[in-house]
Amino acid sequence: MANKSVEEKLALRSQIQTRYMRDKNDMRRREQILYGLPEADAPYDAEAGSLDTEELSSSFPLRAMITLGLYLLLVFADVTGRPVFGISADTCFQAIATDYESSITQWVNAASNMHINVNDWLTQ
Repeated sequence: MANKSVEEKLALRSQIQTRYMRDKNDMRRREQILYGLPEADAPYDAEAGSLDTEELSSSFPLRAMITLGLYLLLVFADVTGRPVFGISADTCFQAIATDYESSITQWVNAASNMHINVNDWLTQ
């Protein structure tokens, strides 16, 4: 960098600043999509350059409880064999398999291979 002229250094600095602002704006847009907030209500403090985590995490306990409740309903439907809200556990499992079957198969294969590799390592 010592061989660069002042103009080249200023141009490089300008490019870096432009890239930084573009990345910052992209991150804001992603956060708005992720959290479903309008642009004016985004939890991003432009001056501080950070998220307001208190505002974002306020609904986490509620979402966690809803998730746990739905999971327990699925387990109940599976154990008893009765449908819950007209949806059986088999229907849920088929929907999950449709969306994630290839991923689940890859995870199971990776875990199986890891288990075999650990056993091979232990026997050597």
